[in-house]
Amino acid sequence: MELKSSQNKWLTVKPGVIITALADEVISKLDPVFAKYKMERVITSGRRDQSKQLQLIINEAVRRKLPVPFTKDDYGKKLPGGIYVWQTVWSEVLTFGYMVSPPFNANCLEDYQRPSTGGGHTLIKEGTLRWASGHFYNDFDISGWRGNQSEAQKKSIDDEMRPMKEALRMNIGIVNVLPEKANGAVHVSLARA
Repeated sequence: MELKSSQNKWLTVKPGVIITALADEVISKLDPVFAKYKMERVITSGRRDQSKQLQLIINEAVRRKLPVPFTKDDYGKKLPGGIYVWQTVWSEVLTFGYMVSPPFNANCLEDYQRPSTGGGHTLIKEGTLRWASGHFYNDFDISGWRGNQSEAQKKSIDDEMRPMKEALRMNIGIVNVLPEKANGAVHVSLARA
């Protein structure tokens, strides 16, 4: 079955990215919005499992030179105290401003600042329950600039937020959008079916 979004001209899906039928429908409806703003953008991430989610946390921890005493396959493993083996490292990664959801619902173990949709930041307190990634359902990420991005472009995603704020008002299935400046993307949350 061919995806509707494969006909898109302005908002395309990167080869190899897996998207759900609901995400495909929404992405196809977003193409005219991005055309209006004359923005060529790419869906860089779609559906993934717990192992791939934990790999994102590992990659960022390694980049930050944090110790990683687990593998991507340890996503369900817990320590004797009841926390996941990855929970401490994940919590520390959040403090660097890299917003990544856990492989399972989990409490963050440190305070951190989360970017807000309208700009600014929200303080998330230690012990707050964070939901598992929406990428296990229908969520996807939009990134700018097909091809290579400069660091400045990755950090400045304000352009993508303009059409996404318009899309939120269109009632096409988008529940929320979240700027992820640390990884140069806009996270698009859809209904969890």
